[in-house]
Amino acid sequence: MSFSPTEILAADITENHALRLVIDGRSILLTRWQGVVYAVSGRCPHAGADLSVGRLANGRIECPMHGWKFNLTNGKPLYPPDEGRPLRVYPVQIIDGVVWVGEG
Repeated sequence: MSFSPTEILAADITENHALRLVIDGRSILLTRWQGVVYAVSGRCPHAGADLSVGRLANGRIECPMHGWKFNLTNGKPLYPPDEGRPLRVYPVQIIDGVVWVGEG
């Protein structure tokens, strides 16, 4: 699997705040929860809403358009739970303090 470097330092990613960036044409959202940096799709899989303005709390992100909630660690939909459209999660590596995002 290949990883792409970002210009984001891991230390600049704070708990429950979103940083949005574009890597190879993909909208990516970076956030931190319980000390771990996560990278997920920056767009809701349901309606394409910008998740960087969604609410982050307790390892979940909520779509600002329809209120759908997703688990940050695995992308699993939490509300509605049976919809079956997971949020894409990308692997993350921290190299020399810089966040690298995998293809997923």
